[in-house]
Amino acid sequence: MTHTHVSHMNSADLYFNEQNLIVLFFRNLFSVLDCNPHLSDTKKLVAELNMSNRLFKFVRTMREKFQEAATQGLTTKGFAEIVEEMSYLSLKS
Repeated sequence: MTHTHVSHMNSADLYFNEQNLIVLFFRNLFSVLDCNPHLSDTKKLVAELNMSNRLFKFVRTMREKFQEAATQGLTTKGFAEIVEEMSYLSLKS
């Protein structure tokens, strides 16, 4: 699942913040392989998911948590920052 939060930094600019969640279902158990940004309630929510098997409720809840994180300023690395890091690493090598 990828959730993109769009906000206005000022009247002229838009800011896009992409959050990611990778969920694995294996041997009748759900687990989170990646959650970016890290959300503090994830383990508890996965435990509830494994007891209830209500995947759509879990996804809706995680989306709400991502929205809350974005409004609180918790961000992930943007594409430009990743490209900048990659350029730096390749120049360093």
